[in-house]
Amino acid sequence: MLSVDGKVQAVVQDIASFQQTQEQLAMLRILLAGQQQIAAGDVIDHESFFAELQAQDAEKTIAD
Repeated sequence: MLSVDGKVQAVVQDIASFQQTQEQLAMLRILLAGQQQIAAGDVIDHESFFAELQAQDAEKTIAD
């Protein structure tokens, strides 16, 4: 940590720690987006979700 007049001005971090921090921040953003979708009621039950996946898979198989 670098400080000027007792105030933090910069933090020095090794690349591995920086990358881990960035991955954790990305995961937190994903979790926040999920929580916001839940709060907004933008959800479907698991049976509908898997039915949609199966339908998409069937369409993909036909197209191939």
